[in-house]
Amino acid sequence: MSPTQNSQTAELVAATQSLAASHEIVVELERAKRNIEQMIDGMTTSFAIISEVGVIYKANRLMAEYFNVSIEELLGHNVSEIFQPEVWEQFQEKEMSLINSERKHHVEFELPIIDHAGCTREILWSMRPLSDISGNFKRLYQVLGHDITKVKEYERKINVIFKHIPLGLFTINKKMTIEGAYSEHTKHLLASDSLDGRPFLDLLSKVMDGYIGDLQKKAFRKLESSFGKDQAWYEKHHHVFPSELQIHPRDKDSKYKIKISYYPVYIRETIDRYIVMIDRLGST
Repeated sequence: MSPTQNSQTAELVAATQSLAASHEIVVELERAKRNIEQMIDGMTTSFAIISEVGVIYKANRLMAEYFNVSIEELLGHNVSEIFQPEVWEQFQEKEMSLINSERKHHVEFELPIIDHAGCTREILWSMRPLSDISGNFKRLYQVLGHDITKVKEYERKINVIFKHIPLGLFTINKKMTIEGAYSEHTKHLLASDSLDGRPFLDLLSKVMDGYIGDLQKKAFRKLESSFGKDQAWYEKHHHVFPSELQIHPRDKDSKYKIKISYYPVYIRETIDRYIVMIDRLGST
């Protein structure tokens, strides 16, 4: 075989190997794409990618099930077409607050939907920019919707109990403020007739003569840092939360110790709020 033929053969072999390698890469990319598609469709949270004006570019099975349509029927359509008009108006308001903010990189809000069966579902929505795409492309946003209907039903039931139970019973959120309903007895323990939206630590400080020690402050900081953590973290650290405090009731004639217990409420497997129970231990 002449040198020219050897050179041509070597080039052919190299080209064949390159083509085979390219084919393997394409096959791997296709496999990875299928895996990603399966992961998205298997999510227990509804998922979509939308443009600034609400056009749906991607959606998973659960998002389609909410509205009793196929995934294909969602793609290319606007979110406004699947939401009730008043719900879409509120959804768009939250989206615009994210689009128009230079500092905000994420919004989270509760907004109900009416599903295909005519039932109301309480949904916790989360929205964030997918990437900083510029030029001739619209900016894209990732939308996640977590069904919290059962959590809301539980809260409504427990609110009824809150009103009558002879214990301090209330809910605190990630801002460490009291949220929603609370028992009548809580107002006596914390010496206030209006508790909703009030900082939990400020109320405790008031009935402790304005003094909370360094160790107690450290324990409260640990409690505050627990929001967003999972159950494993809670099981490991909750024993250091503030649990026994000495307070003065409204009449100021005596003081007694209270025991504080914390019961986490999980959303998306992380702590979203606590139901707090205060029980009286005895006079001193």
